[in-house]
Amino acid sequence: MGDGKGKARNISLSVDVKRVLEKVHAESSTVTLEDLRILAKWPEQLNATDQIRIAAKLGLSSLERESKAVRSLVLKCRQTYSRKQEEDGLIYRARGGDEEAWHDILDRYDGLLNQMIKDCLEGRKVSCHDFEELAHVARIGLCEALNRYDPIKEVPLYTFARFYVKRHIVQQLESLNYMAAAVSDFQAEDYPVPDCGLDLIETNLLVNSLLARAELKPIEKVVILSSYGFTDGLPKKLIAIAREMGKSPQYICKIKKSGLRKIRAVAKSGIEGYVCKQF
Repeated sequence: MGDGKGKARNISLSVDVKRVLEKVHAESSTVTLEDLRILAKWPEQLNATDQIRIAAKLGLSSLERESKAVRSLVLKCRQTYSRKQEEDGLIYRARGGDEEAWHDILDRYDGLLNQMIKDCLEGRKVSCHDFEELAHVARIGLCEALNRYDPIKEVPLYTFARFYVKRHIVQQLESLNYMAAAVSDFQAEDYPVPDCGLDLIETNLLVNSLLARAELKPIEKVVILSSYGFTDGLPKKLIAIAREMGKSPQYICKIKKSGLRKIRAVAKSGIEGYVCKQF
């Protein structure tokens, strides 16, 4: 019984909150004390964008006689607004070529990026190298969002950036799945590897055979071999590959994904006849 009444009360108040928020987000409107009293009853229904908008429209009315809930709401809104202003300053500096500002922004978002990776993994286990790759492409997504973000709009960067970061993480996970499936095909009983102490050499032969069969573009082959360490035994981060090739990290991500799709297609169609000719 109590739960039912609580739900009904929540729905009723949500309607009031929605009405006030429509006013808050409308142009040429102000936030009154009565609006704050309604919103203060259910502060958890407000997101960061709402808080920023409220703080930007707050007048100079005295809050001394208002309830603790109202004063707490106003303080939270102003703190969120202040953080956005500080962050906007960093963004303008970063776009002006200040590398320290870039690193400051990236460091601030490390925790959020790692949490987004874990959410996308949904409990699946990945190697340290693969997680590091996911962390790097997540940063690439954040950098893309930074370049597209408009600080004038009253939306926090992390809200705007989530779409770009998640898209890069999901694309990288797809790439990891393609490579894992291809390696699984290498190790299947259909293509036994002779046990003569040359596993690394034989694996490289198999990989090169598969790459040749996939008819990769030169840049696709270089990116894949470098990122998985088949060139010199040391896996390289996509950002490092991009720097070496004079390309953007986003472009290198697309190249890697394209190459892995081709590899997966060849692995699925079967390569036993081609591989056997190599031995």
